[in-house]
Amino acid sequence: MATDPPDRVRFRVTREALGLTQAQWGAVLDVHGLTVSKWERGLLTPNDRAVAIVTRLQDKLAVEVARLGVEIRAALESAGALEAFRLLLEATR
Repeated sequence: MATDPPDRVRFRVTREALGLTQAQWGAVLDVHGLTVSKWERGLLTPNDRAVAIVTRLQDKLAVEVARLGVEIRAALESAGALEAFRLLLEATR
């Protein structure tokens, strides 16, 4: 049975997926960057509002990653690896 990762991991992975520093992520979540650092190290528990925001963002990111996966698989089947690679590069811009 799969279990959800702890909040500290979810917060770090989401922040990194968005390409934000801890200070930037803290500004978005209306907390200090050091608070984000403590959340990510498991020293503090994130507040309910921050958890709700991260959960919604992760749902959105999962949908985008799933959509991209479908597009890449379709490109591999129809146009080949070069087209799939182009899609992947485009998605990471």
